[in-house]
Amino acid sequence: MTSLPNPRAEGIVAAFPRRAQASEHDVASQDALASRLAALLGRSYVPGYRPSRHRGGPTPYYVPDRSIVGAARAAVLGINSSADLYGGVVPHAFVATKSISHGLVTPRARCPAGWASALPDALHDVVLEGYTAFCPEDALAAGQRLLSRGAVRVKPADATAG
Repeated sequence: MTSLPNPRAEGIVAAFPRRAQASEHDVASQDALASRLAALLGRSYVPGYRPSRHRGGPTPYYVPDRSIVGAARAAVLGINSSADLYGGVVPHAFVATKSISHGLVTPRARCPAGWASALPDALHDVVLEGYTAFCPEDALAAGQRLLSRGAVRVKPADATAG
């Protein structure tokens, strides 16, 4: 759900929500993006925006640091369409992570509700070999299978940067 709102619309732009443990670099990057979007859209950028401190004011154009998880959370923030944020709304948290690009180690491996194997299957030829695991047992099986072919890199699915 990424699109820009009506550039003539009045309102504010907010770098929100943001992870509590966001790095200084991530915070500065999100703030800079929100500020630039505000200028492009002819809106005011509100640094440090928090819904609890800005009740009764206009609903902002959100620039979140990650995808919003769930339609209910989006509705609480006042996000009703793609014109309300620079980013997206996903139905499950794992959809916004790297985990969707790799399949499960076996067809019987554990996975969350909403998991669909079609995307990892379709991406198989364009991503590095790997697996997504949702429990230690499946991670061990995936690691053993991959180690039999050489060196392995393990990454948390929700990690950012390098």
